[in-house]
Parts: sequence; structure tokens; C-alpha cells
Amino acid sequence: MHYKISSKALEKNDILFFKSMLQLVRMHLKATWQFEEDANIVLVDVEHSEGNIFWRTHAANRVLIAYAKENDRDARWFLQKPIRTQNLIALLNDITELGTAKKASVAVQQKVTTTTPTPTQSKPAEIKPVKSEKGKDELFSPDNYLLGLLQSTLQKAQPTQFRCAGLSPLYVLPSKQQCFSSAIDVHHINSSQKILYSAFIRHITVTALTEKFLQDIVKKQNLHTYPIETLLWATTLYASHGRFLKGFNSDSIVKLKRWPNFAVLPHETPHISLAAFMVKHTCDLKTVAAKTLIPLPKIIDFFNACKMIDLVIEEEQAKNVEEHRLPSSKRLLFKKILSRLLR
Repeated sequence: MHYKISSKALEKNDILFFKSMLQLVRMHLKATWQFEEDANIVLVDVEHSEGNIFWRTHAANRVLIAYAKENDRDARWFLQKPIRTQNLIALLNDITELGTAKKASVAVQQKVTTTTPTPTQSKPAEIKPVKSEKGKDELFSPDNYLLGLLQSTLQKAQPTQFRCAGLSPLYVLPSKQQCFSSAIDVHHINSSQKILYSAFIRHITVTALTEKFLQDIVKKQNLHTYPIETLLWATTLYASHGRFLKGFNSDSIVKLKRWPNFAVLPHETPHISLAAFMVKHTCDLKTVAAKTLIPLPKIIDFFNACKMIDLVIEEEQAKNVEEHRLPSSKRLLFKKILSRLLR
């Protein structure tokens, strides 16, 4: 069975990421799925005005999947932001099991000719919103991801190759605390790298190597060398998805020991503001969010990554925090300094 799916109102980077995710999960799907520019099944970013209009005007002739942070529309088909492999697999397999795209489309049209469907009518009782999975997975468990495999490899001191689907492999040499991969642009991690860094264990092939064989591969393929902190940081940052590591919550009182080395650590502009604030202030993470105006999920991802490379100091009591928001001029200055360091 073959399915075609398109998208509406997604950002360019989100489209590229979604296409890559389709390739990544294809071996776990019960049918063949292919991305097309125009298809009967459409992933719609309903948080975008264009997507919102498309949703209202095409419900009668398309099979629409709501793409958002929450299923506020009580949509029959829903994919939560950010896309996770387990959610995407479950969604596409549910669509496969409950009938072909053609049948689903006809069913929708038939309902429209008789009466305007209500949310209750258009949603089968047996289908639960994906957001119900949050209760099962409120904490971030590294053991379920590439990060867990990396930690195990470092403990065993075993040179190792990690491979995920058709993505470029990663190599780790514990004896020298180094990792090797294709080039990493710390200012802009591409979609393939994000998929690899956030991959679940079941999607990863692990191969033990000798140190000599690994070094021969690095030389032959002209791979780039990075400190192991780069990989620990990235695999935590992109797999956390706004979930705390065990033992922490929004009331945890913390401070950073020092600035993260952004010359070798993938980062975004908000991370610079967070580093500047958290190096200076000792407070809980709710206060960090209130003072920096940065969303808590993004702060959690950043905090987890800092914790993973031992940059976090845990405190019992908070200190007075001044009103603070890093001016845009200072953020620009920090970025210029980092750019010079990277030359």
C-alpha cells in the first residue's frame, strides 16, 4: 500500500526535517509513505494563519493532520510539535490501519453532504490525542536515546561507530575523549544531524571498532574531530524536548559554573542570553524564564545540556535576582566575539 503526504504552512526547515523523518521511520511503517508537493493527506501547521485558513476550507476534500504544540482543535489526526519519531510512526500506522487515504477522504465527503460534522462525530472513540503520551514520558531518560549509548560507550572505553538509517555515521574514541563526524556548523545544525542526535536506541546500529580501524576511517573519509563534550551536549539538547532530567524541575535552584564553550557546542541565540544570565544569577528555572522571557521548554533543553557536561552548580537557596534582559546590542556583541573565535 502506498501513501502520499504533503504539507501546508510549515517553515522551510520544518519541511526538510519532516522529509528526513519520513526517511528515518520508513522501516517501521506498515505502508510506504512518500512526500509530495500536492497530496490528499496534508500535514497542516494550524498555529500559522495560512494553515488555519487551509484547515477551515479544505476539511471536506482532504485528510488533514493538525500540526501544533497541543491538539486544541480535538483533531482526528494530530502530530505534536516538535516531531518525535515514535509519535510520527504511531500516527502514520494509525492512518494505515484505519483505512486508505481514499476511503478516509470519501468518508469525510459523505459526512459533509449530510450534516456538518462536530468534533465528537469526526473523532473515533478509540483514537486518543498524541498529547496523552506526555504522562508516560514527562522526564527525559537518556537511556532511551543515542545519548544513553554514548554514555555506555564512554564507560566501556570502546571505540564505536553509531549509524542511524541513511544518515552520516558518528565515531567515538573514548581513550582520547574525541568524536568524529561530518562537519558541524555550531550556528546551524541541519535537519539530518538533529534527527541523529535525537534518535531512539532502536533506530541506531552500534558497531565496536579497534582504535586503528577507527583512525583509518577518519583519515580516509576526512572526518572532523570534536571534543566528546560536543556530542554529549548535542545529543542532550536535541533529545530533551522540554523534559527535565530525573531529579530536577522548574523549582530547582541552579547556577552555571562558567560559559559553555560555544565555539564547539551547537547553539542558538537564546542560549547566549541564558548563559549570560545563569552565570551571573543563582535562582530557580521558573525565575530564569520570567527574567529572560525565554520559553521554559527551551531553558530546560539548555539546562539539561549544561548539566550533561558538568556546567551546573546546584544550590539550596536562591539569591536576589535583578531585573534582567540581555540587550540586543550585547547579544550581537557576543555573537561577533564567537564568530571571531571560530575563525
